[in-house]
Amino acid sequence: MRITTPLVCLCLAMPLPAFAQDTTQSAPEENVPLTEDVRSTSTTALQDTLYDLIAMKHAAHQEHWNVVGIEYYQMHEFFEELYTDLEPYIDMVAERKLALDVIADGRPSAVGENASIAEPEPTETQGSDAIDFLMENWKIVSDRLYERIDATEDDLVTQDLLIAVTALVDKQLWQLRAHTK
Repeated sequence: MRITTPLVCLCLAMPLPAFAQDTTQSAPEENVPLTEDVRSTSTTALQDTLYDLIAMKHAAHQEHWNVVGIEYYQMHEFFEELYTDLEPYIDMVAERKLALDVIADGRPSAVGENASIAEPEPTETQGSDAIDFLMENWKIVSDRLYERIDATEDDLVTQDLLIAVTALVDKQLWQLRAHTK
């Protein structure tokens, strides 16, 4: 015991090596990818996309619960597929924002205030009305995604993620449209 006590005191008095120092502070600017201007454009596009994807997920889920009519089962299952397919992209968009050193905001109140789309009414909805509602909103998000892709041309990683999100949204838009023919 007497031998180790002076060593412990000596160790406590020594400065910590770089790898053991306090890491609760923000990463130095040089450890974050891209320039501040590029990150700002990208994180704005990502945050707007995050709001839209969360709103889309909730809209499809709302319609999933409240669809009625002769095509109930088909619509119920289809709407579940829509919102389930959006979930991994919601996570990827939020995590890309964090990789650029900016917090992701998915709070329901913020989504409600900032999403590009309307929310469905909490009422029973015929399948065709639900399809029309979702189709209009998916088209709005698709258009906005193409604008965000153009805006992020200096951040190819974010642009690539937005392209992947757009591919999914456009596929779902086509599936919605196919129900109207």
